[in-house]
Amino acid sequence: MNNKKISRYEILKYLWEDGWRFLDNGQFTYLLLGNDDWDWNSASMSEQEIFDFLKIKSNSDEVIGFVMTWSDTNIGGDVLFFPNFEFLFSININIKEIYNKIVDINWYLIKLLPVFDKNGVLYNSIVYNEYR
Repeated sequence: MNNKKISRYEILKYLWEDGWRFLDNGQFTYLLLGNDDWDWNSASMSEQEIFDFLKIKSNSDEVIGFVMTWSDTNIGGDVLFFPNFEFLFSININIKEIYNKIVDINWYLIKLLPVFDKNGVLYNSIVYNEYR
């Protein structure tokens, strides 16, 4: 077992490498650096600019907030990635549904969990809530 401590930045790189994109209709939507008001911003950025920004946020021990979508599907939601490694994914963009408008949570899990597992990212629990 690998006991190497993995940074939040590395986890974000793993997600990108496996097909997740930090884009919303081609824009990087994110929480600004030093933002205590939870104001979101959108900008057109290159992949390098996005990761430069995410590295700064990760190193500053701030909450990293961004929109994350799967590949070119534009299906995803808002992510808050806390310094304590809590990863909150609010599914709210082109929600994948099954019968009677129930969220197809398995669709999301089969795209997220293998990224964590194959890179040695440990998780204690997965909690899913759906409110109507």
